[in-house]
Amino acid sequence: MGRTPSNIPPTLLPGKGTRLIQAFLADEGTDAIPIDQALVTSGKTTPKLMLPKRRVRYEYQDSP
Repeated sequence: MGRTPSNIPPTLLPGKGTRLIQAFLADEGTDAIPIDQALVTSGKTTPKLMLPKRRVRYEYQDSP
């Protein structure tokens, strides 16, 4: 697939609770499908995203 394990930027990690972090190709529109996503929980091991060697943008959603 041409992807490598990539760290999630520290500024996106939750201070508490759980957060869904999604990666999108930077040149795709707002209706794009994420190329990878992960649930990250504060205080637990941070997973890596499998990303291509292309520019990406991130979005996140906090749990209620």
